[in-house]
Amino acid sequence: MAIECLLFDGDDEPAPEPETQDSDEGQAEPTEPENATPEPQMYTVKVDGQEMQVPLEELLNGYQRQADYSRKTQALADERRQLQQQYAQYQQPQAQPQQQEPQQPEFTQAEYYNKLAEFAKGEVERT
Repeated sequence: MAIECLLFDGDDEPAPEPETQDSDEGQAEPTEPENATPEPQMYTVKVDGQEMQVPLEELLNGYQRQADYSRKTQALADERRQLQQQYAQYQQPQAQPQQQEPQQPEFTQAEYYNKLAEFAKGEVERT
């Protein structure tokens, strides 16, 4: 969304210059009523290709909403990215640690029988 801001003072004509009086002949200058609220200064903004008149307060509120929205959207995007990374790690096949069996000496059948015979003789002699 593109917003373009132009200053607008309510009239398309330049403001008339105040007239100066050379004498103070009892003419009272017109004063505004004290309880009348001044008309807010209006700004022209272009929103989605359309020009709109908005007061300064609305411009500030809109800017603050946009900044808040941007900050929250960025935080949400960061959180989503972290979750996707965690999910990807979870989906990867877990590498199974290969358990190595204790290495045993390899014997031929003849060596096995010889060692068995030696063991048996040792047991018989002990008893």
